[in-house]
Amino acid sequence: MKSAEKKLLKRDLQGDLIEFTKYFFEVRGDKFIENWHHRAIADALAKVESGEIKNLLINIPPRYGKTEMAVINWVAFCMARNSKAKFIHLSYSDDLALDNSGKAKELVMSDEYQEMWPIELKTDSQSKKKWYTTEGGGLYATAAGGAITGFGAGSTESDEFAGAIVIDDPIKVDDADRENERKRVNDRLNGTIKSRRNNPRKTPIVLIMQRLHEDDMSGFVINGGMGEEFFHLKLPAIYNGQALWPFKHSLDDLKIEQRADPRTFAGQMMQDPSPEDGDFFKRDWFQRFDLGSQPKDLVNYGASDYAVTDGGGDFTEHGVAGFDKQEDLWIVDWWSGQTAPDVWIDEELRLVEDHEPYTWVAEGGPIRRSIEPFLKREMKSQCCYFRTEWMVSNKNKAANARSFQALASQGKVHIPNTPWGEALITQLLLFPNGKFDDKVDVCGLFGRLLDQAFGPRTMRLETMIDHDGYGMLDDNTDGWKAN
Repeated sequence: MKSAEKKLLKRDLQGDLIEFTKYFFEVRGDKFIENWHHRAIADALAKVESGEIKNLLINIPPRYGKTEMAVINWVAFCMARNSKAKFIHLSYSDDLALDNSGKAKELVMSDEYQEMWPIELKTDSQSKKKWYTTEGGGLYATAAGGAITGFGAGSTESDEFAGAIVIDDPIKVDDADRENERKRVNDRLNGTIKSRRNNPRKTPIVLIMQRLHEDDMSGFVINGGMGEEFFHLKLPAIYNGQALWPFKHSLDDLKIEQRADPRTFAGQMMQDPSPEDGDFFKRDWFQRFDLGSQPKDLVNYGASDYAVTDGGGDFTEHGVAGFDKQEDLWIVDWWSGQTAPDVWIDEELRLVEDHEPYTWVAEGGPIRRSIEPFLKREMKSQCCYFRTEWMVSNKNKAANARSFQALASQGKVHIPNTPWGEALITQLLLFPNGKFDDKVDVCGLFGRLLDQAFGPRTMRLETMIDHDGYGMLDDNTDGWKAN
């Protein structure tokens, strides 16, 4: 290549990430199929480099070029502009992070790259996990949950852009429904990860991922969990009614995929893990009514999901619902709060006095052991006695909610037109991808009561035996008869 041609090419490649990516695709015998969303990504990354954007969040479907462009090529592109740039790259697995790091290193060491930017690597630091330039730049790659020691991103010497922390898919699809795993990864962002910035004010974090849950790392930073602002570039597979990248998926293909698996499509393809019309529960399943217009002869039940930590992340939820003669469920009262146990026990006792439920159900196990003694003491203190049944729950919250889901799908769940009724429906529609699911847990308890609960005079009452042994129901009477 002649000197003048080389100079022009170098200028073009160094000035535009798209051109840089296209060129090195061709070098390895591939063709980069450019689309407008690639330009949107390149422009956003350019603003990160200029300092116009402090932190960047990109939500995009899988296999739409995000890793090739925003990780592998961007790292090499930035090092061509500044060989002192220092990057940390994280992904959900060590293998994936190391593979991306190795590809970026191969690109930097390729003959075509070296011809224009003769960057040297230190002889003692050329592994995929950690490689340095002789001028102090480099890349450290590991799993998002792994250790990051002895390496920082960005520069301590200048406020100019000199590298970033680049996180690509920080959590596996299969782990996204596990609250403990989401919390572990998100806590890592607030702890170890962001502390590895050499200049906390200037070193950016670039997070690239598909949406998997309302409280995945994207949701965490969008809702201020990190305490810093992120520019959000959201690129759904169907954008303004058109296919985002027709080369990858036609609109017809996308709609077929959407019908086949609405939940997965909503998150991974549309970047909306909780579609407006719901997934596990559908909005049009629920019957609405004005409170006070419910049937007068309901048989009421109560249910609670207790949060044992005062002011903790979860809410204590109390619900009261009654079955009518057709065994429809009418939810007639609700209380929700993040308060100390004495407050929510008082609220539970108030609901008992207001609605006289046949029984009250709650989750058994460790929660029962921590709650029951205090609850019995308050019942005695306030002379408010009622029967409590403790149910053993499955760790799979969706399994716990299946009976309620089935009831709702038949149009047999009635929710009032009240603020708390709307809040309940909102959480149901977000499940199982919503940040909170405590109200859903209460509804799941109502659903699991179905094999024991009854409406007024709708079951063979002689089969209903009091669990405490006080008596049994007689189908020739209106209530209990003595043993």
